[in-house]
Order: sequence, then C-alpha cells, then structure tokens
Amino acid sequence: MSEEVRTGEWRAWLLGAAGRDATMRFPAPIDIPGWDEQPWVELRPLTVREALRRDSIGITDEYELAANGHAIALRRRYDLEAMAAFDLEHGIVGYLLPMQESDGNTRAVHHNDRDAPRGGQLLDCISMAMLEWLVECAEAVNMRRPGDAPVLDAAKKG
Repeated sequence: MSEEVRTGEWRAWLLGAAGRDATMRFPAPIDIPGWDEQPWVELRPLTVREALRRDSIGITDEYELAANGHAIALRRRYDLEAMAAFDLEHGIVGYLLPMQESDGNTRAVHHNDRDAPRGGQLLDCISMAMLEWLVECAEAVNMRRPGDAPVLDAAKKG
C-alpha cells in the first residue's frame, strides 16, 4: 500500500465509497470581520448513480465522420452550469455562508434558514470566487482531482 494511503489519505477513498452516509466539512478560506464562526460548507460524495448522471447531463461527445464512416474528429462539450448545479443540488448537506443583501449588508445564511437558497439556486446568489471554492470542495469529496488518482489506485491494489 502506498505511503499516502497509510498516512491517512485512505479516509478520502473511504468517504467516496461510503456515499450518502459520509460527509466532509470544508472551512471557507476567508475570515469575515465580526463573525463568531468561520463560514463553511458540508458535502457528501455523490453516489455512483449520481456521478454517472452528472456526467451524462454535463458532457456531450460529438464525432465528425469521414465519407467512409470513420471518425476523424471528436468534440467534447461540457455544460459546466449543469454539472455545478448537480454537485450543489445533490452534494451539499449544509452550510453557513455569507450572502449580500440588496441593501449591501452581508449576513450569515445557514442552510436551515427559511429563505436560504438550496442546491442549484446558490448559483444565482454567490460570487465566482465562492463558486470556485465550492467546486474545489465537490472535487475533493468526490475524488475528482488529478492527485486523487494515485490514492485510488493504491487503495484498489492494497
């Protein structure tokens, strides 16, 4: 078994295998003046079925065929909005995030708040910086980062 798996990276592999029952909490990479608690998001990994559905709605392959019917080119298109919305809709278990109100004030929004945006609705309320962070969190919990491949390979062989 590789050193990464022996030193604790196995937990990410295990969470990926555990599906709906496992969650990871990610503290936001910011501190907000006057807040007692650091913003956070809690996600669960997608189940295998959900991951396949996410890829099915978000990735389209188009083949260009020659006159003889052989493929001469492949165009892959990504619907990043659909994929991000799917991750947020199915992966977010909870959050405490800053939201800017129409008067310019920032308030703490907890996922249990009555008016809190849910899942894909978050795409209408957050900044690009926050979206990038949420996507990084989803990539981490679902083991989709390039560096995760060796950990998964080692765990499979272990």
